[in-house]
Amino acid sequence: MRTLYEEYEPLVLISILWFLVQFLRFAFPPLFGTFQTEYGVSNTETGLLFTSLMMAYAVMQFPAGLISDRIGRSRSIALGAVLFGGVGVAILLAQSFVLLFGLAVLMGATTAGHKTISINMVSNRYPDRTGWCLGILDTVGQFGGVVAPLAAVAFLSSIGWQWTFAVGGLLCLLLAAISETRIRTVSVSSRTREDESEEEAGTVRRRYLTLLSDWRLLVFVVVTMAFTFAWNGVSAFLPLYLTEQKGISTQLSSVLYSAFFVVSLSQLVTGKVSDSIGQLWVGFGTFAGMVATVAGLLFAEGVLVVSALTLLLGTTFHSFRPVRDSYLMTLIPNDIGGGSLGIIRTGMIVVGAASPAVVGFVADVSGFSAAFGVVFVAVVLGGLLTGTLAVLGQ
Repeated sequence: MRTLYEEYEPLVLISILWFLVQFLRFAFPPLFGTFQTEYGVSNTETGLLFTSLMMAYAVMQFPAGLISDRIGRSRSIALGAVLFGGVGVAILLAQSFVLLFGLAVLMGATTAGHKTISINMVSNRYPDRTGWCLGILDTVGQFGGVVAPLAAVAFLSSIGWQWTFAVGGLLCLLLAAISETRIRTVSVSSRTREDESEEEAGTVRRRYLTLLSDWRLLVFVVVTMAFTFAWNGVSAFLPLYLTEQKGISTQLSSVLYSAFFVVSLSQLVTGKVSDSIGQLWVGFGTFAGMVATVAGLLFAEGVLVVSALTLLLGTTFHSFRPVRDSYLMTLIPNDIGGGSLGIIRTGMIVVGAASPAVVGFVADVSGFSAAFGVVFVAVVLGGLLTGTLAVLGQ
C-alpha cells in the first residue's frame, strides 16, 4: 500500500517544476529597466523580448503535446526541464541583448510543454480528484510569479541579475533528474508502434477532426479564449489602472498586485468543489464573480472598496483555472490528450498575448475605464457561454 507522499509525489514534483517555469518566465519583466541600462535598449525592444517569449510559448504547445503522446509524459516532462533549465544557466553568458533575446525565445519554446503535459498526467493519475489536484498545480505555479520579482531584485543587488535565471535553471536540472526516476507513467497508447505508424496518416488525423467537431469543445474553447483575454488584460494593466484611474498610491498598488496573485489559493477550493458538483456550474459561478467584480471596479471609489474588489477579482479569476482544465480533460481522449490540449492552449495563449496590446490601445485612445470595459465584455461572453453549456448538460 502506497503512503500519502508516494500517492502524491508526481503531483508534488510537477508542481514544483511549474513553479520554476513561472519563476523563469516572469523574472524577465522586473529586469526590463536593468536591460535598458545595461544593453542600451528601449521599452519597445524589451517589450518585444517578452512578447516573443510568449509567442514561442504559444506556438510550441501543440508540438510539445504531440511529442508527449509519442514518448510518454514523464519522459517529456524531464526532457523539458533539462532544456529550459539549460537555457536558464546559459543566460549567465548573455553578453549582448541579441543573445539574451534569443535565449528568452528559447525559454518560451522549451517551457511550452510543461503545463499541457502536466494537465494530462494529473487527469490520468487522479481521475476522481482532477479539479483539486489541478488547483494545487496552478496555485504553486502562481507563487513562482510572486517570487520572481523579489528574487530578481535580491540577485541584482548582490551577485548579478543573471543568477536569477541560473539558480532557477540549476534547480530545474536537479528536478529533471529526480522526475525521470520518480515519475513513472505507462505509455498513453496501448497500440503497438507498428499499428501506430500504419494508422498515423489516417485514423489519428480523423480522431483529431472528430474531436474538433465536438460543439461542446468548440464552445468551451471560446470560453477559455475569453477568459485568457480578460486575465492578460487585467494582469498587465491592473497596477496602472489602480493608480491612474482609482487614485491608489503606487506603494499600495504594488501590494494589491502581489495580493492579486496570492489569492490564487482559491483554486484549491473551486477545484475540489468542481470534482463533486461538476465543472460547468462552478465555472459559471466564477464567471459571475468576475462580471460582478469588474463592474464593481469600474464604478467603485475609495481605497477600502477598491482594495476589497481587487482581491475579489483575483480570487474569481484564479478560481476558474482548475475548473477550465479539468472540464477540458473530460472532453479530450486520453491517447491524443497532449496534442489536443496543445492545439487548444495555442489558441488561448495567442489570444491572451494580443490582449495587453488591445487593452493598452483602448486605454491610450479612450481611457482606462473603456479599456476595462473591454475586459468586462470578455468575462460576460465567457459567463454566458459557460452558463449555456451548464444548462444544456455536461
